[in-house]
Amino acid sequence: MYQWFRLTFTEPYPATDVWKYRRMSEMLVPWKNDTNRFRMVCTRQMTDFYIGSNGPESMALMKSFFKRLYSVKLDEVMDQNETENFFLYALSARGEKEPHYAMSLIQNLSKINMISEKSMIIDLAIYNSGIQKAKVSMKVGTMDRNADLRPEMEYVRRIMKKFRVQTRVRSRRARKNAFYFSRPFFHTFLLNLIRIPEDEDPF
Repeated sequence: MYQWFRLTFTEPYPATDVWKYRRMSEMLVPWKNDTNRFRMVCTRQMTDFYIGSNGPESMALMKSFFKRLYSVKLDEVMDQNETENFFLYALSARGEKEPHYAMSLIQNLSKINMISEKSMIIDLAIYNSGIQKAKVSMKVGTMDRNADLRPEMEYVRRIMKKFRVQTRVRSRRARKNAFYFSRPFFHTFLLNLIRIPEDEDPF
């Protein structure tokens, strides 16, 4: 069972300190056999951010990470359900010879409401399966099991294609029953995925 917290920012325009992120990124790695999650709920009106974990120690570290990196208040919530209708991406990094950093990725994903009238959920998950190994996935969907997600699927496909060119991070559509995908794990990879988007130019 997952414990969830909603992020409420106490200062406008939160920015990510890249140096501090790299120094503290180990706090985002869950304990073995735990799963940490970062969720954006995007509507026409707003985008809400949540963190979740199914392990108390992993959750404590994740909360501490966000409190140290951002001016934020964390409020526990009980109403985070799983999406009924979604498509899934498996993500993998090829190495860490160069930083895998693309500033616009999360910002563009959070702007999915520009082309969608639906309440869209972007859910990023990290599962720790051992030393220097992790399973990383990105699930994009909605609670409406009958919704047509083809426009949203094409929007995300374009974003991930540019991300793949900018970095050496690969992404591919995965089967819905294969929620996680095992690949070597690098902390600079997380910088593109588990952070608050900044006010950047899309695409």
